Amino acid sequence: MMKFENLKMQNKLLMMFFITGILPIFVIAIYVLYKGEGNIKEEVKKSNILYANLSKDSLNRYFNERKVNGEVLANTKRLHEGLIYYNQNGDGRDWEMHYKSIDDALLYALKMYGYTDIFSTDIKGNVVYSATLKKELENVNLDDREYIKTSMKGVQNWSDLFYSEYVMDEILVLSTPVYETNNHKLIGTINMMINQDKLDEMISQGLEILGASADIYVINETGLLLSDAKQGEYKDGILKKSIQTKAYEQLKGPIVDKDLNFIDMYEYKNYMGNLVYGSLTTVMFGDAIEGLVIEVGKDEVLKHAEELRIDVYISLVAIAILGTLIAIFISRVIVIAFNKLINNLNTIANLDMTVEIDDKYLKRKDEIGKISNTMRDMTKNMREMVIKVSNSSERLAAASEELTATSDQAVTSAQEISKTVEDIAKGATSQAENTAEGSEKLNKLGSLMDEDQKYMMNLNDASLKINKVVNEGLEVVDNLTKKTKTSESAIKSVYDKIIKTNKSSENIGETSKVINTIAEQTN
Repeated sequence: MMKFENLKMQNKLLMMFFITGILPIFVIAIYVLYKGEGNIKEEVKKSNILYANLSKDSLNRYFNERKVNGEVLANTKRLHEGLIYYNQNGDGRDWEMHYKSIDDALLYALKMYGYTDIFSTDIKGNVVYSATLKKELENVNLDDREYIKTSMKGVQNWSDLFYSEYVMDEILVLSTPVYETNNHKLIGTINMMINQDKLDEMISQGLEILGASADIYVINETGLLLSDAKQGEYKDGILKKSIQTKAYEQLKGPIVDKDLNFIDMYEYKNYMGNLVYGSLTTVMFGDAIEGLVIEVGKDEVLKHAEELRIDVYISLVAIAILGTLIAIFISRVIVIAFNKLINNLNTIANLDMTVEIDDKYLKRKDEIGKISNTMRDMTKNMREMVIKVSNSSERLAAASEELTATSDQAVTSAQEISKTVEDIAKGATSQAENTAEGSEKLNKLGSLMDEDQKYMMNLNDASLKINKVVNEGLEVVDNLTKKTKTSESAIKSVYDKIIKTNKSSENIGETSKVINTIAEQTN
């Protein structure tokens, strides 16, 4: 696996962009989506629970208010007079007048409160009046109905939901005993009927705000539907279909225990096998406590979350693509500039100081601009240094040539001196024989010594110049030691030769002293 430090700069920049830019965005987006889905579920739970509470309060209030309304109707004077007359005279000649009087009073209540029907029975349980179901109910004896029996005992009560063979519908009836005003004698009952449609309308009021898949229904402790559901064959399942889902399992206990405070929400499969969020609570349904189920499809609940997820993913992909293109563009701009700097450095490394830095890089205010300006200053200083070294080298070469010439002259003088010494030695042995010749040689030797003295003076001057030039060269060379090792070696070699030359000069001086001694002895 390639190490990070071995990656190219452009790849490093792209990797940095993904790690510090794209990756955090993806992580944050996933976290937001996760939290968003949780928040949506929580909001659905709150809204369903709120709707369940509102429905519960509405049903409880409705059934309690109907009882009050039943008490009011049971105390209607026209109803009292009509029932007293019917109990005494049956449908005699004045009954029609009482019937019309009762009809006027009860039709008003029927329209005001939206009952399916209001009907009244005499003391024997015979229906003597019906507001809307005259043909179906009037003259029918209902003394076998439990709600009529209970009412005849002086107890106001709601019937259980049942199917009426007379009405041909599922109905719920509130039966209220009617007493004679003066002696509190039971004279009959007043009954308010609510059919299935009215119940369903009342139960599902405002359900559409929960969504298209929202469903609501009432069940008893066995799971039997006490209202129509909204899906499949359960649409007409009242008193025919039973629910055996988790909703029933959770509601059975509170219904049996008559716990009106129970309310909760669960995720489960409904009677159609679809995943739903169900809000479950207990409600007053007539005089009984039953279970109210409110369900919303999970797919619909999470539909907005799914749409949000898709939108976020599309946005992330767009951001990633756009960000990558921008990152590639920026990295290319940076890399191109650095590659240009690298090329310039390679040119300088090849000892080519003619490289020129592009003005557009010199004008930049970032690190590239600083590096470019530094490189420009470096090449400028190196050019000046090379020029100084070149000049010093030229001067050193000239001094070396002069030193070489002087050395050659010194060698020639030394050879002549050596020859003269030999001649003197020969002349010494034959001095007696050839004094004239010795004198001549001594004169010649004096001339040679004078000439040698002159050469020695020139040699000393040249040595001083060489020492001065060498010192100057050493200063320059010392500054360039690390970059001009070859020059250092050459200068050192020259320096050694100069030292040797100085030593040779000293030897020549000693030789001159010997010659002078010999000359003195010869004289």
